[in-house]
Amino acid sequence: MLVPTKLNGVNYPSWTKSMIHALTAKNKIGFVNGSIQPPSEIGQPTNYALWNQCNNMILSWGYSCQDGSSSVGIYISKTNSHKRMHLQSIEFRNP
Repeated sequence: MLVPTKLNGVNYPSWTKSMIHALTAKNKIGFVNGSIQPPSEIGQPTNYALWNQCNNMILSWGYSCQDGSSSVGIYISKTNSHKRMHLQSIEFRNP
């Protein structure tokens, strides 16, 4: 588990802070804040494959850190055909 508690909506501020600390400690915060951009899939296929693997791992961490019974979800954006997790934005869905 990346953070000690799962996101349930009520704990969003403290959960976000914990996620930022955990991702920073793992040197992965750049995937979330956009400072680590994907390399060219065509020009640098090996580097792109490594970036994509790491990005997907971070997305799975985000999904697994959510309370399954909650109607809260992490906002995942698709930018330039790449998915990225946004900790500052949250999407509420009706159950």
